[in-house]
Amino acid sequence: SPFRNSNFILTVWYALKIKLKNKQVFIHNKIKDEKKLRAGSPQETGPEYSIESNEKLIQESVRFWKNSSLQMRDVLKANNIKYFHFLQPNQYFKDSKPLSDWEKKHAVSPNSKAAEPVQMGYPELIKTGRELNKAGVEFVDLTSVFQDKETTIYKDYCCHYNQFGNDILATEIGKKI
Repeated sequence: SPFRNSNFILTVWYALKIKLKNKQVFIHNKIKDEKKLRAGSPQETGPEYSIESNEKLIQESVRFWKNSSLQMRDVLKANNIKYFHFLQPNQYFKDSKPLSDWEKKHAVSPNSKAAEPVQMGYPELIKTGRELNKAGVEFVDLTSVFQDKETTIYKDYCCHYNQFGNDILATEIGKKI
């Protein structure tokens, strides 16, 4: 550009840039303030509560999970729609799958925040799943569906499967439906 060496144009450009940056900061702060005003709203956050222990947190989470499943069943039943509830496998649930060498390196993290809740919670979910069955929910525990699969199925530290794992799950879900 012929203006790149013009001190006048560069000064004008710099002034406009500062003006735009200030406007951006102003808008950002306005949004942040608005969020603060609304963040504490009980309509958005629900009532305040605290959980004393991980065990209590698991109990509350499982209770919420069960009630949500019962409510979904009721809504769908009222509309003549079949409801199925499947509990998926997770690599942090003990003995649910023999992990491949790749999975041991890339799909299980010693620092995972999911490991403890899964190890504590999954037995409760399985037990509560049996209660759901008794209550008329088509609940299916798929936590052991990979139990005899030594090949790699998990593709990350969370809980996601590769195509082979998805195919296995889809087949099992299809059989049940």
